[in-house]
Amino acid sequence: MGNWMKTTLLLGLLTGLLLWIPTLCVFLMGPIVFTFFASFPRPLFRARWVLPAAWLPALALVPAYARATWFMVYQPQQAFGHMTSGATEAAGLALFGVYGLASVAALGVNYTRLPNLTERRRLRILLLGGAVATLPSLLRFLLWPIPESALARALMTPAADYVLALLFIYLVLSAQFESFVNPFVIMLSVPLSMTGALLTLWLIATSPWIAMLRRVPTGAGWLDYAHLAIGFMVLLLCVTYTWSCVRQERWRLYFPWTGSAFGAVARDVSGLVRGRMPAAEGGGLFGFIEGLLLVALGATAATGAAWFVVQGSDAALAWRGYHIVAVRGFVGLLVLHVVIVSLHLLDFVRN
Repeated sequence: MGNWMKTTLLLGLLTGLLLWIPTLCVFLMGPIVFTFFASFPRPLFRARWVLPAAWLPALALVPAYARATWFMVYQPQQAFGHMTSGATEAAGLALFGVYGLASVAALGVNYTRLPNLTERRRLRILLLGGAVATLPSLLRFLLWPIPESALARALMTPAADYVLALLFIYLVLSAQFESFVNPFVIMLSVPLSMTGALLTLWLIATSPWIAMLRRVPTGAGWLDYAHLAIGFMVLLLCVTYTWSCVRQERWRLYFPWTGSAFGAVARDVSGLVRGRMPAAEGGGLFGFIEGLLLVALGATAATGAAWFVVQGSDAALAWRGYHIVAVRGFVGLLVLHVVIVSLHLLDFVRN
């Protein structure tokens, strides 16, 4: 066996061992959640033996679940004969429900001990979210004897967990921002921003295969038309986002050189020279770079649209050159932005 094959097998073995960590955490999700709620926002039990004792019932079922998982992953042809028994599954579901109810009870007790009204309001939302989070396991346990029920089949799917998880996140954000509208904006901004970033990266990654000089060729493929369509979408998003920033007067955060906020950029640069990471909010150096990135993105989309308008003429080649220069500037700023965000995250974790 060659060294390459040995290295591959070793990496596969190490990866498999690492994957057992989250698998065991799934088996112990009940006591993990209970430990969190019994310790937040302040410890519930003074005696140190209470929490270890609460883990014992779940730990007793781990060998059975681990054994069944081992056969399913490593010896699937024998997995049917080594599945967990019905009694073990029922006991596991019952324990998970008990841990969930105990977590909600611990959170409720902690709520009565908080004198601060703001903390109690936030904890009320967590209490409600914790109660909602226990519904899947509780209903599954109650409906377990009647698996032919349509409701039971629906609750057996991961979709029910995802819906309740989103509801829990919404409730927490509602308590944090004291609004029922802002959580929708925040929760939608994550998938929308990821979609925009992936589309932009796709445009950059596929650009070497785009062969358009003066005009869209007659034999253009789907890659060429997709490049044009997504480019116009990026232009529309860039224009609407810029207009939104102007209307809400957030443009000063991204363009501090147009006002009196350039001093914050100078302070961040001075602190960076001394080894201090700048703040990631409120403009400053981060906002300055994000503003340049927004300008570069708008220039990239605008030059591409100008090329499309004047295609077939001599000016098309000039606009194509401008477009390439704007793309290179955008890519450079994008790499710089990724680097500084990564450094900021590392600094945040370190501190």
